[in-house]
Amino acid sequence: MPDLTQAPIITGSALGYGADGTQYLAKGTANRGQAVGQVEPAYFELARAGRIYTAQFGVVTNAVASVVDVPTTGAHFALYNGNTAASGLHLAILGYGVTSASGTVGIGAAIVGGVSGGAQAAALTTTAGNLIVSDCGSSRTTAATADSTVTLTTAPAWGILGTTNTISGVAIGYGMADYNVNGRFIVPATYVFALAVVSPTGTSPKFIASITYAELKGDLV
Repeated sequence: MPDLTQAPIITGSALGYGADGTQYLAKGTANRGQAVGQVEPAYFELARAGRIYTAQFGVVTNAVASVVDVPTTGAHFALYNGNTAASGLHLAILGYGVTSASGTVGIGAAIVGGVSGGAQAAALTTTAGNLIVSDCGSSRTTAATADSTVTLTTAPAWGILGTTNTISGVAIGYGMADYNVNGRFIVPATYVFALAVVSPTGTSPKFIASITYAELKGDLV
């Protein structure tokens, strides 16, 4: 482990200029780290650059039925990174949500999912009824697609990404919630971020989902 007492001290050299033309300086902490005070809201720069999108999976008429056990390679909702490896563009998952759309939800449910364990053998296309839109009013396009009821080439680890202990009920928007993950999941080119809903049978419960992500460059080594 390096000796922190030998770390270089940040002395306040000018790093650049703000939007108003004034210089901004680096500041150090007592532990010789760089002190950063957030001024802009979270995701402001990503939004300003037009790089945040939301994939909406389905409308009520083509919602997806839940399963009663953790899937193997079957995904209810799949966000596919259609970029090439050479582009260096990845999808950083910012948040997702799943909610009931029809039928009677059973007692309790869980969202499971994650990034596929390998590249998808064939490109996925956006299912009719699904759509991807910019969250920033930007004309920038995305290479991602939003597919439903997909067989994955390589399954993710199917981590538990959300749960509910609600009682059985009939209502649109019942039994699930939105979750923010702030870029915890990174989807490389030709990989998939997949979600599935595990719940008791109920009376033909069906679900819709959304996934919010940023598409941006970054080195994965």
